[in-house]
Amino acid sequence: ALPILPSPFVMTDMEVAATRIVAVARPPGQSAVTTTSPRARPESRPRGETFVTRKVTRGIARILAGLDKKIYLGNLEARRDWGYAGDYVEGMWLMLQADKPQDYVLATGNSLSVREFCNLVFKEVGLDLKWSGSGTEEIAKDQHSRVVIRIDDKYFRPTEVPFLMGDATKAYTELGWEPKIRIDELIQNMVNVELSLKT
Repeated sequence: ALPILPSPFVMTDMEVAATRIVAVARPPGQSAVTTTSPRARPESRPRGETFVTRKVTRGIARILAGLDKKIYLGNLEARRDWGYAGDYVEGMWLMLQADKPQDYVLATGNSLSVREFCNLVFKEVGLDLKWSGSGTEEIAKDQHSRVVIRIDDKYFRPTEVPFLMGDATKAYTELGWEPKIRIDELIQNMVNVELSLKT
């Protein structure tokens, strides 16, 4: 039986299903591979609005459109290995081309905190953040002294994993896979889409 894991970031339903498929298919000699790392966070434009990356990119678009004044977030110190979903799909395709089915980790090998992600998103639209305070009293102001980010304890997860980062060395050496889209390019893409949606 698979263990019950304490964090929603450790294993998704799809990863649980993939693990079970591999466990069933491999013993009879059938082909099965697992494709992504629970330590990496694939990102792209259609991400759900409750995911922090989409919440921040959508939030800045709404602030610029005059629809909102600020974004409310939880743990700013949580670090994630964010990468472009399209790069991960390419990695999955390369796994399927391999002669022998194996497990591979797909990840960028870089980790950003939520705070650092916010800084990059706001910088993308010409705004510089200055952080002050601590805990739930922490705020971020832009260069015009507007409070644009506040902390709300309802967004803190009781089972938060503080640091997630993957090592894709095996995928690189055996498959020639590496992420092509840098985090700044991913952010630019996500912000541009949100601005075009006029959310």
